[in-house]
Amino acid sequence: MAGPEQEAHEQQVEEEREQAELALENDEFADPDNPPFEGEEAEEAEEAPEPVVEEEEKLTFNDKQQEFINGKIGELTKKERKAIQHAEQIERENQELREKLGANQPPEIPPPVDPYDPEYAAKVVERDEAIKQYASWEQQQVAAQQAQVQAQQQALLAQQQRIQETVTNYSQRAEKLGINAADLGAAGNLVNSTGVPNEIAEHILNDPNGPQITIHLARNLAEMDVINSMTPTQAAIYIEQNIKPAATASMKKADPPPAPVEHLRGKGEVERQPGPKGATYR
Repeated sequence: MAGPEQEAHEQQVEEEREQAELALENDEFADPDNPPFEGEEAEEAEEAPEPVVEEEEKLTFNDKQQEFINGKIGELTKKERKAIQHAEQIERENQELREKLGANQPPEIPPPVDPYDPEYAAKVVERDEAIKQYASWEQQQVAAQQAQVQAQQQALLAQQQRIQETVTNYSQRAEKLGINAADLGAAGNLVNSTGVPNEIAEHILNDPNGPQITIHLARNLAEMDVINSMTPTQAAIYIEQNIKPAATASMKKADPPPAPVEHLRGKGEVERQPGPKGATYR
């Protein structure tokens, strides 16, 4: 007859067998790619909603706007191409100079010849020749450096001349529009103080109504915050469609006064007939 210990042991074995069968059934329905959370209590994970991707609204333009945009893109592309060509030219010149400097390494000058050297005379001649070659090499380096500095100065001068021509044309347009030079200069300084990019500033300077645009922007500096946050192309479109119409409307050049009316003589007044000779009128 089995004792109490034997019965307790059999009961424990039976419970473990039932737990193993239950675990096996759960494994059959379990998703191996999504194991349950570990912990005292397994909670069902809530499925995260898929993020909603908002489609970016496409910016469209009418034919006139698109034509203007294409023109501005062409201008910017042309300027960018010129800048790249100029940079490549400077790089080629610098590379040529580096090659010249690298190819023409300074010749080595031998140390002073020992008077007791059996080849003293020949070595003295060799050393003197090396000294002459070194002096010639130094002169070539100085000439090459001067040529590089001169090329850079010429490029800078050409850029300054181009800027000066732009400013001159800008000032001439202001004079034709009746804008005072002092007022225009003060307005330009105010607009520049907002940190306007060079591309946008150059666009305003080259615009036929550039002086009027500058005056208008100086009086409405809030517009500069909008313009400075745009790309050069976007800024050019914004100026063309919003700033220029307002600027030209508020600063139209006054028409000259009409010519004075000529005095009418002998046409509007009735000519008096002379009275009898010797008559007097009181």
